Amino acid sequence: MTKVKGLIRKIQSVTSLLEEAYQSPRLGNKVNPLNELLYIQLSLRTTGPSFERTYTHFKKCFPKWEDVYQASEAEVAGSMFNAGLSMQKASNLKKILQVLIDDFGKLSLSSLKKLSDEELENYLCSLPGIGKKSARCIMMYSFDRAVFPVDSHCFRIIKRLGWIGKKEKYTDKVADK
Repeated sequence: MTKVKGLIRKIQSVTSLLEEAYQSPRLGNKVNPLNELLYIQLSLRTTGPSFERTYTHFKKCFPKWEDVYQASEAEVAGSMFNAGLSMQKASNLKKILQVLIDDFGKLSLSSLKKLSDEELENYLCSLPGIGKKSARCIMMYSFDRAVFPVDSHCFRIIKRLGWIGKKEKYTDKVADK
């Protein structure tokens, strides 16, 4: 238990230093969970300026989610071409919108607010193209949940800070810690 308390103090210290230096920026993330899902998906395998421009262009092409739902996959992909993997991202997005219609009768993730963290993460991870990191980003930025998305960069820093063992490999179990 003492080891855990020491780790918590280290994490709080690092968090405090980061907040002092950088505040708590939104980094462009979206309050609306479905917009955040798109934003996170566009960010995969691309650079910040590229996916941010693509998001803005996408929202100009499709101001409402109903517009995306009614558009062809090719039209959706064309609007996100600069983010890379546009056909795959468009396909996943179209499938997600169909799942939302089937599950909730509307193009929204707002019905998920009442779920526990575990239920919310499981639901988001069940959506096409949404993995644990993306789900946790959506949860943190749009559902205001206290979760920690871990990618390979975070994992490397966590190891260097000594928060986990040096020989541990990145797995879902490590991401859950």
